[in-house]
Amino acid sequence: MSCAAAMAAGSPTRPGDSESSADLAHWDEGPVRYLLSRTETREFRSLRDGLARAVFIRKFWEVRDSDPGTQVNETRLAFWQRVAQADAQFRDQTGPGWKTDRGRIYVLLGPPVDIQKDMDFRYNGPDGETRGILRWHYNGETPTGRQPEPFVVAFYQDLTSDWRLTTDPKLTSTTFDPLAARNLEGAPGLAGHLADRLSDSQSELAAALDLARLTAPAGDDLSLVDSVASDAVYGTFPMQVRWDFFPGDGAGRTMAVLSVFASKKDLPAAGGAPPPGLFLLGRIEPASGDIRLLSESDFVRAGDGAPDDVWIWQARLLIPAGNASVYAALFDPKSSRAGRMRGPITVPAFDRTLPRISSLLPAYSLSPVTHDSDKGYVVPFVMGSLRVLPRAEPVFHKTDQFAVYFQIDSSHAAPPDAITLRFFRVEGTTERPAGAPQRREHPEPVQGWSFPLTVWPAGQYRLVVTLEAEGAPPAESRLDFEIR
Repeated sequence: MSCAAAMAAGSPTRPGDSESSADLAHWDEGPVRYLLSRTETREFRSLRDGLARAVFIRKFWEVRDSDPGTQVNETRLAFWQRVAQADAQFRDQTGPGWKTDRGRIYVLLGPPVDIQKDMDFRYNGPDGETRGILRWHYNGETPTGRQPEPFVVAFYQDLTSDWRLTTDPKLTSTTFDPLAARNLEGAPGLAGHLADRLSDSQSELAAALDLARLTAPAGDDLSLVDSVASDAVYGTFPMQVRWDFFPGDGAGRTMAVLSVFASKKDLPAAGGAPPPGLFLLGRIEPASGDIRLLSESDFVRAGDGAPDDVWIWQARLLIPAGNASVYAALFDPKSSRAGRMRGPITVPAFDRTLPRISSLLPAYSLSPVTHDSDKGYVVPFVMGSLRVLPRAEPVFHKTDQFAVYFQIDSSHAAPPDAITLRFFRVEGTTERPAGAPQRREHPEPVQGWSFPLTVWPAGQYRLVVTLEAEGAPPAESRLDFEIR
């Protein structure tokens, strides 16, 4: 659809709202933001001239053309018509109509087949008690993730008289009757949930997930997770995450081990197990763009030997070396709370050009794997010939065993001659040796060291592991830890 046609239909003329050449630099800030994936947004913002942006926009719409055999891109035409209609219909709120909650749903899903509106209905929402609810009925032709049947998108009127989306299961139920219902109690926080973890009955979590599926850009799973997790969860609890890296498959990929920790005080045990319905999500996006998702089936919970006060889950995957962004979340649907972690990481390369030491992983315990069939790196918590129960942080007590696990990349042409472990007591900027160095000739690739800390004074320490190999500079890895 041309810019002129869009404007004739009532399309907005603010920067970013149309597709004229003068506005291309701000194109991603307009209504197409509802369709753009994160990857597409980053790519578009990296472009520096109008021609490159025009080519990007053409390809953007080509891949979304519902009928490439026709001269008109029906998807593009329908989208801009909905933008124009949203601007024309939703003028009772501040800002352009397409930016409102109603406008966003209208642009993405089109007009509802039926509308219910009750301005006298009292609703206890996030802002307190307000009056007015609005329910848009759709016939199910738009994909809704878990629920392919007819569905409802609900809004409530906030204290400023603006209409806001809600995923309250009572308001989004297809059988809800505003005239027969009593005042709703304010819903607690909403939590995201995976479809296969939901019961068949309508729930607050189901409504949140369905709405996220409707409004997240196609193919962008993290947007779906974020839409539910960041916007829909009120309650949070502490969650710790650590990433450790080890030699991979020899094809340029590194073995990444993700461990997730949560206190049993925050998630009380139910019959010796975590609260029912808990689930984990993980995602890692390397700079190469090879996005990997971790679902609940990828995580294994530590069983025998796990500490009494901590839940531990672990998953592993092979990923390319380099910078990456990571996301992990643990959801408790019973309490509508979540623990989340997001941030950048650097994945080291084990490229076989030089000998190298992996991460130094502090552990609660190390124990040998007794069955040969269990050895390897397929099962979480099993690393080579050892079962390793990781610690979230390198903090030990004098009653603990100090335990550390690491690997040597022995694929280098020159096999390692020796490794040396040296411990130091750290006081401010000063470090002094704590005990004699421990040296091992011709070390095995898998290394596990453990000893009691009874006679060690409390304080800050540093472990330095040095690897020697003929014809190569020494490799070194460090772990700072504390004894309490």
